[in-house]
Amino acid sequence: MTASEYRKEITYSFNRNTDRGFVDYYHCGRLVRELTSLLERCQEDLLAAGNDKDLFSISLRVFKKWSDTNIDDSNGDTETILMYLREIWESVYERQSPDIPHNKMYESFMKIIEGSKLDFMIEDMLNYVMDNFNEPQILEKKLRFLYQKIEDIETGPEIDAWGRAQVEVYKQMVMRIYSEQGCNIEFIRSYARGLNGYDTRQLMADIELKYGYVDRCIKLYEGLAEEDTGFFSRHTYDMRLKDLYKEYGFQDKYESELAKLLYLKRGNPEILEEFKTLVPADKWPAVRDNLFDTFDISDSSVFSWYESEGCFDRLMAGVEACGYDSFKRYAGVLKDKYPERCLAVLVNAATEHVKVASNRNDYKHIARVLRWIGEFPGGPKIASALAQKFRSDYPRKTSLIEELAKF
Repeated sequence: MTASEYRKEITYSFNRNTDRGFVDYYHCGRLVRELTSLLERCQEDLLAAGNDKDLFSISLRVFKKWSDTNIDDSNGDTETILMYLREIWESVYERQSPDIPHNKMYESFMKIIEGSKLDFMIEDMLNYVMDNFNEPQILEKKLRFLYQKIEDIETGPEIDAWGRAQVEVYKQMVMRIYSEQGCNIEFIRSYARGLNGYDTRQLMADIELKYGYVDRCIKLYEGLAEEDTGFFSRHTYDMRLKDLYKEYGFQDKYESELAKLLYLKRGNPEILEEFKTLVPADKWPAVRDNLFDTFDISDSSVFSWYESEGCFDRLMAGVEACGYDSFKRYAGVLKDKYPERCLAVLVNAATEHVKVASNRNDYKHIARVLRWIGEFPGGPKIASALAQKFRSDYPRKTSLIEELAKF
């Protein structure tokens, strides 16, 4: 297909899935399937023909059309579209065709960004622009754009929380550009002073490292790791610290941080394997068992470690403590080794679930558990006896009795 034909197909796809300017949930799914298929074929055909300029133009057309259309995006399809568009942008950017050089790409992007309100899609495009186009003249243009955005917000009638957050994001982008330009590190430090967000401090740490100030970088990450606590923390700063300590020869701190991560990132296979490299092979079983002894028996986050290390007694004990949901995941490695104990887990699961079952789906689940029980030695008799007991205990639950009729 030619570029013109792809444009027509894209327009047709939007038109047939849109009703009075709105794309509902059902038609959104169909629209995404059609657009992603078209974009894949368009990218393949036009790149093969050396027609980078039209490919880029079509990608921006899809971006603008999607952005301007009222879409029920309950399924997160915008991110899918952006993923396909970014792949096209990357291809065109890397090829640097004379028909669409970097400066023309940049100007095309900025025309859309400057003419739109900041939303999820525009922010994604802006991030792409800021992460690329590092030619000196374009860097200066990006700075002028960011200076103006910051000034517009800071000189506005009143800066709310969103405005302050956006200013910090723009200033982070400025810091990255200063770093790309090789500006004096003291100048960048001064600019960053007063910006206390996690992302800004991480960026400053990475800039310090780029300039060769390892100690300053590590100090910033240590501060971030100390503050990054709580149930929802992913401990990314601790992970980064571990790698920095290792790379720059801080062996004691590296080993200490790795030992800390064994608890912060329980169940992470890479962490356990990395820790394992520090221990002589003949001493590993004892060290491993001492480590595993520190975990609560019902801590399911480390069950994958037990499995990978062949510690099936621990795994079985943990599954018994946690119950049916954990058993489902590890039944494949446990049922042949501990048939009686596995059977007991299932019997307990059926017995407890029937006490709270209240609808047909619950009763079907109980029947599935009984069928599973029947797969174990002596299981058919136990399943039959349980079914009879449930029928006797709950004679008014006719749907339950129907589901248990085969037992």
